Amino acid sequence: RTPRLNAFQGRDHWEHAYSIVFAGAGTPGGRIIGKSDPDGGYVIDSPHTPEDYASTIYEKLGINRDQPLYTSANRPVYFGHAGEPIAGVM
Repeated sequence: RTPRLNAFQGRDHWEHAYSIVFAGAGTPGGRIIGKSDPDGGYVIDSPHTPEDYASTIYEKLGINRDQPLYTSANRPVYFGHAGEPIAGVM
């Protein structure tokens, strides 16, 4: 959500900084990875991409990140190959 209220006293979608939670698969608890500015609007330390999240999940579950999944039309789709696992979660 946006770091500041809009004209209607609500919040809009915001892609610049957000939180994500990992649990299970031996994930260590109680960690905070990265840092945002004081308003929570922008990442200022340890940014990660959606590809990094997918790569981390695949790695934690023991799934080969370079192997595609296939759609019902037999089209290969890759999810975890483009990112890198997040070290603090591993």
